[in-house]
Amino acid sequence: MHNKGIAFAIHNLPAHVLSAAVRGDRGLDATTVRQEFVSWVVSQRDEFTSWQEAWNAWTGAHQSHPGRIEAYILCQLCRGRMFDIRTGVPRPCPNCVARKRVWARATALWQPIPAP
Repeated sequence: MHNKGIAFAIHNLPAHVLSAAVRGDRGLDATTVRQEFVSWVVSQRDEFTSWQEAWNAWTGAHQSHPGRIEAYILCQLCRGRMFDIRTGVPRPCPNCVARKRVWARATALWQPIPAP
């Protein structure tokens, strides 16, 4: 199956499947994980046979150890506005330091590849 077919299969995955494959999701919801995963799959030259094989390659997960996901996401404290007005005085957001985005990291579990 070509990677565009794999991307289509990833878009059709239920959100709970992707959520179950991620641990320690500090700001990474299923939609963000799906978008990052699909953009990576489409940009790869190697062709994958299943979304599980692509997931394991993307995260670096193996049966013996979990993988890792890193994504540059919109700041959840200021929602990309770059400033904080919770105290009544406008100031740079203390979370993203007025950069709009922050790095989110999570642990990804190995997904068993289905038998052909």
